Amino acid sequence: MGDTDRLYRMPEVCDRIGLGRSSIYAYVADGIFPPPVRIGARAVAWRASDIAAFIDSRAVGIGIVPRTVRA
Repeated sequence: MGDTDRLYRMPEVCDRIGLGRSSIYAYVADGIFPPPVRIGARAVAWRASDIAAFIDSRAVGIGIVPRTVRA
């Protein structure tokens, strides 16, 4: 499994994007943030690739070129 296929649980997602739990779920409800994948009866996680895409989309929105595009 490559790094982009890694699954992040909520504490790691909060650390990576700098938002709190309630903000993340509000963004998910509004369609701004990718929905989690269910990994158990009471557990969810987010794909690293989805988190990276969200970060890159936000960076483009504020005029920062994503890492993957830089020469």
